[in-house]
Amino acid sequence: MMPVVVETGAGDLLARLKLVEGRLVPKDVDVVVTRNYGQTAQDKANELLFHLALATSSIVVLIGLMGKLQLPPFDAPEAETEVVAGALTEYSGRGLALFRLGKGVVMVTGLTLAAAFYLGGVANPFLFFLKTLFLLLIIAGIQAILARLRIDQTVGLWWRYGALLVLAQWLIMIGQRVIL
Repeated sequence: MMPVVVETGAGDLLARLKLVEGRLVPKDVDVVVTRNYGQTAQDKANELLFHLALATSSIVVLIGLMGKLQLPPFDAPEAETEVVAGALTEYSGRGLALFRLGKGVVMVTGLTLAAAFYLGGVANPFLFFLKTLFLLLIIAGIQAILARLRIDQTVGLWWRYGALLVLAQWLIMIGQRVIL
């Protein structure tokens, strides 16, 4: 008689089968569980929830990066009718160039971190560079497409949608951990 291969979800079935062996099932029949579909389905559900959480958090990170760098549509401090030019009013020449250079360095650093954390890491440097460049093109496209928002629109957008999206993500992740 061949050994019985048991996975965690099929243990109950095999125990019940042992009870009826000899009465309903002939003794010379070998029973082997080759695949536990319950565990496979659970793994697929966990993978789907992980990718959903990853996609949600990566969108929140890109929007947060745009907000931190005051890029359009979140560039309300640079609106001439509301505030003359924000903190950069008194700067020109080298001072203004250093501020803009610093802003560019922060953007590239943030995009490389986003590419490393959310797009598969740094295993292949050339592919990592392409992923970072892709994120830069997405940010540039969003800046070109969207108009500038007023301060009240920016705050309302973030609190109505962004914060609720993050809260929903946390609740789904906590619910998954509690249920499973």
